[in-house]
Amino acid sequence: MRKSFVATMAAAAVFIAGSASAAALADFQLNGTFANSGVGAATMTSNGGVLGATGLTFGFNEGPTISGLGTLTSYSLITQFRFDDVSGYRRIVDFSNRASDNGLYTLDGDLDFFPVAFGTPGVIGANELVTVRLTRATNNVVTGYINGASQWSFVDTAGEAIIHDHVNLFLDDFFFANEASSGFVNYATISDSVPEPAAWGLMILGFAASGVALRRRRVVA
Repeated sequence: MRKSFVATMAAAAVFIAGSASAAALADFQLNGTFANSGVGAATMTSNGGVLGATGLTFGFNEGPTISGLGTLTSYSLITQFRFDDVSGYRRIVDFSNRASDNGLYTLDGDLDFFPVAFGTPGVIGANELVTVRLTRATNNVVTGYINGASQWSFVDTAGEAIIHDHVNLFLDDFFFANEASSGFVNYATISDSVPEPAAWGLMILGFAASGVALRRRRVVA
């Protein structure tokens, strides 16, 4: 009965989420393979770490790179991961080929898009599996979520969150390369549109149910 309920909820979540948004361009479930189960030609490249049956365990500055996305000005990026260390700045997503300090971080356990948006410290704990979602809508509004709860929104007039072909996960920039953490990533998915809030909640449930079924920086002088 419980398995039937989980399967039903997963199917409902996939249906509703699919109705609200296009199929994922990049869908890396990391269940023993780096294969993309999405509809796009995106690929994931490992920069180190160990791929297991349920995800990728990565060392300091060894997060993966997703390439072949094209230019995305409107998208939804979702990843579930845990960091071993959440003190100070720890990079989650880099959009600039590691050439800029700007991007998505946790700062002492908050969700932070440096240098324009800051959340509440302590929401993300060390060794705690969390689901982070970042959306960029057609009106240039960027919104960050932790476990489905909105942390902040801002208008991305500078285009800092636009995806240009690829993104780096959990990799810091080349200049200092000290604001990263080792950890584990369960999955990463990128769609080229932004689901409605109700569909987002069900989509998280769908990911969880499917998983059960399958198994700033600023340096102070």
